[in-house]
Amino acid sequence: IPAGIFLARIIAWRRFIGRNLLQTLLALPLLLPPTVLGFYLLVIMGNKSVIGQAYESLFDGPLVFSFQGLVIASLIFYLISSIILWIYLFNRKTVLKKIGFSTLGIGYITQIVYIGIRDIKEKTFYISTHSDIPFFLAFILMTIFYFFVFFYKEKLKELSSFVSTINTVLIALTLPHIYADDKVSLKNIWFHLHIIFSTVSLGLIIFSFIIALIYFFLERDLKAKNLNSFFISKLSISLTTIQNLVSKINILIFISLTLSLVASSIWVSVYKNIHWLTQPREFGLIGILIYYGVLVHLGLFFPQRKKLQIKATIVGALISILMFVFTKH
Repeated sequence: IPAGIFLARIIAWRRFIGRNLLQTLLALPLLLPPTVLGFYLLVIMGNKSVIGQAYESLFDGPLVFSFQGLVIASLIFYLISSIILWIYLFNRKTVLKKIGFSTLGIGYITQIVYIGIRDIKEKTFYISTHSDIPFFLAFILMTIFYFFVFFYKEKLKELSSFVSTINTVLIALTLPHIYADDKVSLKNIWFHLHIIFSTVSLGLIIFSFIIALIYFFLERDLKAKNLNSFFISKLSISLTTIQNLVSKINILIFISLTLSLVASSIWVSVYKNIHWLTQPREFGLIGILIYYGVLVHLGLFFPQRKKLQIKATIVGALISILMFVFTKH
């Protein structure tokens, strides 16, 4: 419903390329019988389609007429919501926050449908195996979030990117395991994406640490009026510029850590079949992700506390570097 209202408002008030095509697609349920639309969905996601074949090759089972289709759908909606809200963190356009929040709601509705169908079919409480725990935690998190949004409304919606990010990681841990030996598990794309984004995250964290140190050296020299110092005479950069740069880098770290954890979660649950509660490294990465998520979103609620954010950046970088030194991860 929120997505439908939002799209209707765009079509009614705006003119853009592809508007007529969008109108046609949205009008299809009025023009075609539900059976026809269902047939097209079966064609798109069936075992003869690219999407269906990709799913079968990955999970060794059909996408249609399966519970896992709903899990995949909720994962996709949460990931799309996260991407939209990440862009919002950079440009602060209200329309992106609305789209991201609406997509977040679709992911939540998909979770409700999945849990409801499973409860009815199995005639028992939803959680039957340990692999269901992350999915249920994501559902509880969304329920609590919407409860508080109902009272605090727009102000709390700023946390949408944080909630969608955590839920994306949790639901990725729920994906079904497929048989794969160690050679296959180390050759798949998710393992390599995890390594790539982890490396990018570490590089950004070290960079933010250096920039934050420069901030305090520059502030010291400005207070002492030491105009001949290296940081004043050579860098020619203001404290405000450094503050804004650190804020942007922290957002990039938050995004990169999320992508690393999503890839890691898919790899662990699908290829390795390792229980997430037994992985201290996974917990460590989730802890660092939560730290930077809090850091980024505190910047949204308290934009005037720039110096505190710089200090928190140094602390986060030190924790991350120490974790890498001791765990090699």
